[in-house]
Amino acid sequence: ADRARITGVPTPEVLASGRTETTCFIISRAVAGQNAAGFGKEEILSVFRKLGEWARTLHTIPCGGFGEDAATIASPVAGAAGVSWLDWCESEYLILVEEGEYEMKGLLTEVDLERFRNIFGQLRALTPMRAVLAHGDLSHENVMVSEGGLSVLLDWGSGLGCTGLSFDLAPVSMWQSAARYAAFLEGYCLPPAEYEARLHEIRVVKVWYGLRMLQWMTSDPFVLRRGGKVDPERIARLMQVCNPWIDECLTRA
Repeated sequence: ADRARITGVPTPEVLASGRTETTCFIISRAVAGQNAAGFGKEEILSVFRKLGEWARTLHTIPCGGFGEDAATIASPVAGAAGVSWLDWCESEYLILVEEGEYEMKGLLTEVDLERFRNIFGQLRALTPMRAVLAHGDLSHENVMVSEGGLSVLLDWGSGLGCTGLSFDLAPVSMWQSAARYAAFLEGYCLPPAEYEARLHEIRVVKVWYGLRMLQWMTSDPFVLRRGGKVDPERIARLMQVCNPWIDECLTRA
């Protein structure tokens, strides 16, 4: 968050950060204003254009390695900064596919899991030059606007080192309308030719993001807050979103 603010993306001032035995935390100064989640349609489109601008700036900030900040967050594959792309892919594969209990809980079949394994093969084949910063959860719900019109980007808990564009497009494409997605790309100022060139990467990363959501929706913290039971209908809706992306990726392969 500090690095983003220095580079020109407005964020709350960080007052303290650290880690406990189970998680990391960040304490930031309160921001007065109105949350953009309460805005009208046209105002929200304006917010997504601004999010696109901010994302482009964030993706110029180099990181030490891919994935979570390995200098401060325990990594399954590396204890120091500088995690490689393949290291990160293997770590995600173990957590999201091999160690998942989806089949045992009756949420996914072996066919579903094999499709995800194929997607991870395509994820590993991407060859990014360097890791850059992404917010990881760009949404109008994470923007506060003060009376003077100053917008501030909140909630940095999903920030990570990544390939850039695709990782910040993933949540926008999954949760937001086509109009908001288009407004984000407009703000990012991405030439159509570059978008087409990165379309396969975007689709593969969207599947990774969907699998992360699946893992979270079946995790103990998520389930316990919702009565202690996994919601199979929620999982089915998530798979309805992910399956067309998987089909597109596998067809290209």
